[in-house]
Amino acid sequence: MKKKASSQVGIAIIVMALLLLLGGIFFDTSPNDLYTNKKKVSQNETQLPTYNGEYIPDTYLFYMKDLDIGRQNRVTESFPNVVLGSKKEFNTVYIGNSFRLMANPFTKNEYTIEVQLSEPKYVNSLLVYLKPNRIAGDQKLRVKIGNRIVSENLARDSDLPINIQNLGKNNGTIRITFELDKPKWYSLFNWNKMDVEDLRVVEIVENTQNNKRTLNFQVKPNFLEHAYLNLVVSCDDAKKVSKAIRASVNGFILAEFNPDCSKRNKAVVSEIPLNILDPKKNTLELETSGYYKVAYSIDKIYYNDQDIYTFTINSFNDIIDVVMYGDFDKELIDLRVNSQIFSLKRHEIVSIIPFLRFGVNEIEFLNKPVEIKELIVEKSEFLH
Repeated sequence: MKKKASSQVGIAIIVMALLLLLGGIFFDTSPNDLYTNKKKVSQNETQLPTYNGEYIPDTYLFYMKDLDIGRQNRVTESFPNVVLGSKKEFNTVYIGNSFRLMANPFTKNEYTIEVQLSEPKYVNSLLVYLKPNRIAGDQKLRVKIGNRIVSENLARDSDLPINIQNLGKNNGTIRITFELDKPKWYSLFNWNKMDVEDLRVVEIVENTQNNKRTLNFQVKPNFLEHAYLNLVVSCDDAKKVSKAIRASVNGFILAEFNPDCSKRNKAVVSEIPLNILDPKKNTLELETSGYYKVAYSIDKIYYNDQDIYTFTINSFNDIIDVVMYGDFDKELIDLRVNSQIFSLKRHEIVSIIPFLRFGVNEIEFLNKPVEIKELIVEKSEFLH
């Protein structure tokens, strides 16, 4: 009987040894894997938006991410270069033959051409070049679009080219008519006569849709100490006098300056008042009547000297355990939870339930600076 009992004990010991061996093989309990497994379990739980709009599990009592404590941190957000403003382009859209205009007290002739605009949406004026040769009379040369007179002058060198500003409504085709007025009634036997040569019509195209650019950026308001707008302006042409650029954020004018186009580029740095910034969306407006290429960036300087953070426990009912774990730029950090001081290794999972109390609990970072990539206090509860 004793031999049988001894045999059973021996078998039990062998089974326990096998279980321990298999447990060591299949369940690696290194701190890094514990941290990784804990993250996987947490990510599969019900999630609530509780941290800067980021969804985190509802088992988290405290969550911190991407925070530098006791260190100034400059974050520069650079944006793609933009074209600001517009420049005029001159396109020849009509070259015509010579023609003669005549007018006497009884009759007159006129000459009409059709001009097809290349970009009707952005053409706001035309330049009419011609070489007039006045044969008789001194009446003015009249230019009409449809039945509307758009120019009337003596066609001297000082009057040329003829600038037609108001083109009216059109479908891209402009009918331009040239004529001389009849002589006055008392000049019955006089003629007005003019030969016109080298007729040419040039459209002025200016796309002004980029005269004002609206661009968006974001800031995190927590621990933001300073924010700056950086502009680097490149001029299309070297000019002594350039058109002004106005920069504003959320309607507040930060800068209004004339770039020095005699230099290769012009850099401007303006501080953005923090009280005009919005945590969700901010609008940068750049406006000019000139033409530039602009590179811009937003510098955000954060500084966090806060070392005490809090979380609240409203009930210990159903709580099995509360653990702390995380990732940071040191192998080991010193912490105080309420009155208890301890050290936490990177990726280590430590139970802190003995240190906790009902209501508000404090976490204090004892060694700074420290960069917290992630720090979590998480509860485990009975399943119902």
